[in-house]
Amino acid sequence: PPFITLVQSDIRSALPPDEVYVLGLGAINGGSQFIQTPATCALNGSFRAFSFEAAERIETAMRRLLAGLVEEF
Repeated sequence: PPFITLVQSDIRSALPPDEVYVLGLGAINGGSQFIQTPATCALNGSFRAFSFEAAERIETAMRRLLAGLVEEF
């Protein structure tokens, strides 16, 4: 599954069901190579939560997912 799908499900599973948050991904740039996997990819966005604990859980979930993806490659 794509990163965006994975990050949404990972964040949702890290938070209580009634926790409200906003995740906005504004830009994804992996270059303009044709039929090649880019060497780097930049993802810009932000998230907001109503509690410090929820913000920490969101950050932890995102870091864990990214670390797992880096280890795969």
